[in-house]
Amino acid sequence: MNTYTNKKILGIIAEYNPFHNGHEYQIKKALQLCGADYVVAVISGHFVQRGEPAIFDTSTRAEMALNCGVDAVFDIPAPFSTSSAEDFAMYGVALLEALGADFISFGCEDAGENILNDLHLISYILLGKNKCRQMFSAALKAELASGKSYPASRNTAVLKSLTDSGYDVDTIKRISDILNKPNNILALEYIKSIIRLKAGLKPVIIKRCGMGYKSTELIPGHFASASSIRKQLFEDSYHSGCTNIYEYVPETVYKILKKHNPLNPDIITGYTYKKILELKYSHYIYQQTKTPKESFSLSQFTDISPELEKRIYSNIGFNTSYEKMISEIKSKQYTHSRISRAIIHIILDITKSDMALFKNSGYINYARLIGFKKSKSDILGIIKNKSQVPVISKAADFDKVLFNNFNKSMPLRYEAGRRLFLKEAYASQLYNSFCYELHKNILPNIFERNFLKV
Repeated sequence: MNTYTNKKILGIIAEYNPFHNGHEYQIKKALQLCGADYVVAVISGHFVQRGEPAIFDTSTRAEMALNCGVDAVFDIPAPFSTSSAEDFAMYGVALLEALGADFISFGCEDAGENILNDLHLISYILLGKNKCRQMFSAALKAELASGKSYPASRNTAVLKSLTDSGYDVDTIKRISDILNKPNNILALEYIKSIIRLKAGLKPVIIKRCGMGYKSTELIPGHFASASSIRKQLFEDSYHSGCTNIYEYVPETVYKILKKHNPLNPDIITGYTYKKILELKYSHYIYQQTKTPKESFSLSQFTDISPELEKRIYSNIGFNTSYEKMISEIKSKQYTHSRISRAIIHIILDITKSDMALFKNSGYINYARLIGFKKSKSDILGIIKNKSQVPVISKAADFDKVLFNNFNKSMPLRYEAGRRLFLKEAYASQLYNSFCYELHKNILPNIFERNFLKV
């Protein structure tokens, strides 16, 4: 009999940017609810979903998690860690499914008895698997035509389609409440991804406590958001400011924070400005000479339409603040998050053709191990037994691992896995260069690092 058969794994998709008390609460509460034996976290790499560099490198954030209840950490590479909520969730869910996780835990503004059914209802509408699909499609088209952003148009279209389909007032009110709370966006995308993948993951929904994820306040006695902790670290002189967040993070995390300098996203403003001007000049030369060499158009990059390309070229400016740079490009149609992700895709060279390759190959072609807890080292054997994809524990061996698993029988998966890994390697190197420029810290590159054993 296989000794791993009855071992259950709880999966969590996160950024831990940085890890705080709310994250620790989620882990403990989810374990109480599902009774899993192990916790596996898949976390964003060096750049995060809000479209900026992570406050600390991947290994440092993984170390925080491994000291606070997580047993193994794998990374979400840059093309997906900086992607839309839909693609971010899809990759994370697919990775947990590939690793053999049994449960997936995530936070929601509400965690009542109806929440899971309501999330499924919305998901089936958005996926075109509900009787509302034709009404939703027509309503969405009309809302977008009026010039509204996609998120606003989508929410309005869902509610209109439910109303026109005769759903009761109470259901429509609950759905409206879910859609109008930003903290529910990823929860909805996780459910959509589970449905699309026909994944066996069982949701473990935890009601969010404390401040919203965009809140920048620190209120004693409440869980703080990662945004508020980052704000504190950026605004104060680092080591004196660190004392102000002591009660909002686990003690082991606090000790790690004291040893590292945070990376402020403002460091990339000048680099971004220079990069976009270079691309604009290259495109201008191409138009003048009609020479196909280096014919860059910003619309080649993920999340950039021809209209957004024009806005970026017309409004990009050199500022001391990354936020100000984005706000100058922002419009009613293009949200802050859309623009920040678009800019990150430019500087990381993540194109639409890249994303098409990654998706067409099935999303997950490997799992890169960042670290594990020594006291739970048997989890590696369990994952190896359950996993549907090769685990890369030594970055220098990535090509050999992928070649041995896919090259002969599935060359598309080999090429997609290889390109995805190299995109994260490039993101890591760029991140390291920003750390050196800001703090004169020399971080090992992705091929020099060993996985963590905590």
